[in-house]
Formats: sequence, structure tokens, C-alpha cells
Amino acid sequence: MKRLAFFLLPAMMVIILLFTLTYHKETLILQQDSDDGTHSIRIFMTGDPEFPFGSTYCRAVLYTGQSRTAETDIVLLNDGKTADEQNFRITWMQDHVLITASAEEMEDTQYTLNY
Repeated sequence: MKRLAFFLLPAMMVIILLFTLTYHKETLILQQDSDDGTHSIRIFMTGDPEFPFGSTYCRAVLYTGQSRTAETDIVLLNDGKTADEQNFRITWMQDHVLITASAEEMEDTQYTLNY
């Protein structure tokens, strides 16, 4: 029984590590500051695109200074491709930021994050 535990524990640790790296890693793909410099938006790709031709998951996070003000999850239908800055258009408004997400297999979708 001890031998089984000796081999099973490291195997489980490797599986958990691979799961974390694949599904929870965040890759910064876009960062932009507001015109007055008080706010910034960062868009991360979370995990890897679904294999082979699935969705790509992203998260947009609005910062005021160093504090997280708001965030939203974004799904891109982009034929399994990784997200890049070409998938997003940022428009700064007086009291919110407008994020327009676009991809090959979806209509443009808008997300609003309030300051």
C-alpha cells in the first residue's frame, strides 16, 4: 500500500500542475490606459483555446490605479485560434470603457465596464 501511495502522489501532483497550466494560466494580450491615465484595461487569455476548433476564453480587467475596479469574462469563437490584440477594440467613455470583441465565427460583441 505504501508503494502505491509513493507512486500515486507524484503522479497526482503532475496531473494537477498540468491542469492548472492548461486551464488557469493567464496570458496578457492587451493593455491600454485611459487618456487621463487614471484607468487601465488589461485583457488576458485564460488557458489555451479548446482543441481542436473550439472557443478561446479571455478576461478583461479594469484597474483604477492599482485596484481592480471591474472585470468580465469574454468568449471568442475563433476556430481554436489564440486571442490577440486584433480581436479587441477599446473605447474610453466618460464613465465607462467599451470593449468590442470580434472573431471569425461570431458577431462583434460589446462589453461595458464602469469606472
